[in-house]
Amino acid sequence: MKKKPDLTIILISVILIMIGTVMVFSASSPTCAMLSEYHNDPYYYLKRQLINIAFGTVGFLIFAFINIKEMKKYGHILFLCNLLLLGLILIPGVGISSKGATRWLGVGSFSFQPAEFAKLFCIIFIATYLSKRGENIQLPKQFFIITAWIVGTAFLIQLEPDLGTALSICFVFVIMLYIGGANKLHLTSLVGLGGGLVTAILLFGGHSYRIKRLTSFLDPWKDAQNTGYHVCQSLIAIGSGGFGLGLGESRQKFLYLPEQHTDFIFAIIGEELGIVGTIVIVLLFCFLLHRGLKIASETSDLFLSLLAIGCTLMITLQAFMNIGVVVGILPCTGIPLPFISYGGSSLIATMMMAGILFNISQYCSREGIGLHLEDENSSQDYDYSECLDAEEN
Repeated sequence: MKKKPDLTIILISVILIMIGTVMVFSASSPTCAMLSEYHNDPYYYLKRQLINIAFGTVGFLIFAFINIKEMKKYGHILFLCNLLLLGLILIPGVGISSKGATRWLGVGSFSFQPAEFAKLFCIIFIATYLSKRGENIQLPKQFFIITAWIVGTAFLIQLEPDLGTALSICFVFVIMLYIGGANKLHLTSLVGLGGGLVTAILLFGGHSYRIKRLTSFLDPWKDAQNTGYHVCQSLIAIGSGGFGLGLGESRQKFLYLPEQHTDFIFAIIGEELGIVGTIVIVLLFCFLLHRGLKIASETSDLFLSLLAIGCTLMITLQAFMNIGVVVGILPCTGIPLPFISYGGSSLIATMMMAGILFNISQYCSREGIGLHLEDENSSQDYDYSECLDAEEN
């Protein structure tokens, strides 16, 4: 039986999107006005962000009002389609490259980033698999199957290269496995092997900039004009902000701080809106984390509960990773700030996740399921090797 949905999900999303729209314009307008590549149009990114919001709203409405329980039937299809797109990116001449990375597909002025949608489709796939497998997930074979699918997806993403997105998917995957009742020994082994694999990728992955990012993270001021430039300029922006220089009054956005409207937009917020503005942003994401986990714990269906947990963690994890990079407590990862940073694929995928949370909130009950409950179909022996058959046929 459905109940009144949680409107706070919409409220938080709208507030963050409004802040993001204003700050994207504020952060990008000087650069766009000065450079001919943006047609000297200060509204260049604002107009595109408004289009992104329109598409994101459609995505939100679709996932907010569909029969969310039916998504279990199509989880593996969505996952495999997105996996195919991730593979297409790596084909020379097919993927679109920018700034040393090949992460986009598209034609002409239209392009999108499959890795952003992979975050959502991996969550749907994991929730589907765990809810159908039930206690069987504790068996080594079942644990290995789902791990191989998700780690394989993360591996394709890091080849773009986009290690930050790959790690965020793996982190959420491990949490969902734990919530879904996976064997703790298997989980511990997975985390250990994953840590070793990440270390190997950093040391021998053929991308020397990753090592430089780590070393510059430890002391960005040692090479402030090169490897530590982004973080140093970000810290200057935040440090000079104090209680805020005023909306539109940032100095660092005048070609000093790179990616000022995308990955480092939080630094511009700190400079223009000060400590109050940054605290408001952090509190909004903390409140979203609280509401999302509350929805997950009060949902009487294991699939919906896992879906809510995955979407909540993915949004808030990205937010705290982005903020951690901007304030210098995490190495640069290239993770955007959800709802706020400029970017179509990221914004649309995030609004879809918010729509899912809003939808699931209608299925909450006082009893809930806690964090560990066997699904009513947990005894069903569901062979997920059918995923390959579905793709081939």
